Amino acid sequence: ITDGTVKQASTVDGYGGIVVIEHTVDGTAYQVVYGHLDPSDLPKSGSEVKQGARIGQLGDGGTAETDGERKHLHLGLFRGSEPNLRGYVADQSELDQWLDPVSLLQ
Repeated sequence: ITDGTVKQASTVDGYGGIVVIEHTVDGTAYQVVYGHLDPSDLPKSGSEVKQGARIGQLGDGGTAETDGERKHLHLGLFRGSEPNLRGYVADQSELDQWLDPVSLLQ
């Protein structure tokens, strides 16, 4: 999305390989979660990434890397300084810090 710092690169149940990158846009910190990646192909936590850089490869479809689904990318954009890896929330108000990536990039 833009230059940033890898806050977390690991495996997480339900996501397979994940990378969380902290980006700062107009002085606001955002955590971007990239999920369902091949765990053997992740950047190192603490590393710096540039906009447009390759950060991983999609995990294999039908495996734990994609939570048993087809090959796909999970992209989540969260306003704040701590990664949020919750896949589901109990209440609409818990979505307040999540953003539509298109609205941020316009």
